[in-house]
Amino acid sequence: MVTSENILCHSQHTAWRLIDGEAVIMGLDSIHETEESPRVKLLNSTGSRVWELMNGVNTVDCIAHAVSEEIETSYSQALGDIVDFLKRLVELRLAYIADAPHKDPE
Repeated sequence: MVTSENILCHSQHTAWRLIDGEAVIMGLDSIHETEESPRVKLLNSTGSRVWELMNGVNTVDCIAHAVSEEIETSYSQALGDIVDFLKRLVELRLAYIADAPHKDPE
């Protein structure tokens, strides 16, 4: 279950790029493709921003605060929408909940 205290990371089985401010995500193995869910996902600008902020360091709470300020919506609305979105990414195995913050290699 995704909560505001969680830290999420991109799955190691994905490749992604930002194109004109929108993320294109591709699942790199067959578990990412079903009839209802194609292997390649295109995120809108808000989903793309969440994907960018989902860096293995930011908590869901931090992401919701940043997004609520950027799109000028309430924190509670942003948090609810982001939690739902992140739950779906976890279900699709495009993201996972980290045990601890990740550090960039030096």
